[in-house]
Amino acid sequence: KVIQQITGLDLNSVVSIGAKPALEARASEMGAVFSEYDVCCLCEVFTNDSRDRIFSDLANGAWRSDAGPDESGSFTFLGSGLFFLERNRPIVQTEQMIFADCGNRRKDSDAWSNKGAMLNVIDLGFGQLEVFQTHLYYGGGLPEVPILTEQPSYDERMNVWRAELAELAEFYRQHHQPQNVAVLTGDFNMSGVNVREYAELRRMIDSLSLHDLWAWDIYGHHPSEGLTCRFTDGDESGWKRDFADECASLTQPDCQGRRCEYCDDRPFMPPPVSGVGRYDFIFVERPIPSHRYNLEVSSVLRRPFPRQTVTESEAFLSDHLGLELMLIASPR
Repeated sequence: KVIQQITGLDLNSVVSIGAKPALEARASEMGAVFSEYDVCCLCEVFTNDSRDRIFSDLANGAWRSDAGPDESGSFTFLGSGLFFLERNRPIVQTEQMIFADCGNRRKDSDAWSNKGAMLNVIDLGFGQLEVFQTHLYYGGGLPEVPILTEQPSYDERMNVWRAELAELAEFYRQHHQPQNVAVLTGDFNMSGVNVREYAELRRMIDSLSLHDLWAWDIYGHHPSEGLTCRFTDGDESGWKRDFADECASLTQPDCQGRRCEYCDDRPFMPPPVSGVGRYDFIFVERPIPSHRYNLEVSSVLRRPFPRQTVTESEAFLSDHLGLELMLIASPR
């Protein structure tokens, strides 16, 4: 679609780009798995069909949902992919934003989408919880066609990341209320393993008085641990079929049900020796006197979400590990 928009040429007969494996089947299985949670912040749920498949199979409560910015606008083929699910409590406010800088249309598939951020405010009865979620630019991703497309340099990618982090921080400041506790989560496409990229993330979250919960020193985790992605984009021959490099399984042989599928993230356990990066984060606001309630948080757990039946060689619901967190809110 991108090349055809630029040149008027239909390259379907020349370039073959396959869909994500078992996309519809995996979307149809997610609702049952997510039903054990109260809040879910999802990325890359790009179509109404995927959202409907997930939502229609949710159980255990009265669920509400919101989707982030859609694909409206000129030269735009995809929306934000953001999808928010919440049960049993009212959503009293929803806000959205689209990043002004999503890269270069000749270099980045992200530039043809409406990536951005979303806020949903949940009424707890004695206060309100602000849940911000986002999915940042990654860069590249277009078929390499001489003259027409090229790959972005690392400095170009870093410049886009800086611009989007600045926009995200401004979105946060614009909508955050001092009496509420805020949570910010999502796929930032910046690796906690990379010192330069993590420094940019820390500069942003420190300015907003947010904790990186994974790397909070009380949990004994290093910022370069906790890898979240097995990186299956690209040619099928390069797909990784499992999370062996990112996740040492904590599953017990006699375990019943999905609740046992976690990574072994106990403090001071040796991390897996290789992997791609820690792209997914949960940031929580530090306590301040103006907060209307107390919010206690557990350590972050990583979950691989294996499928019960493998189809199209895809054994997991996602190519990212899920991040799980328990929040305990109490009135002051």
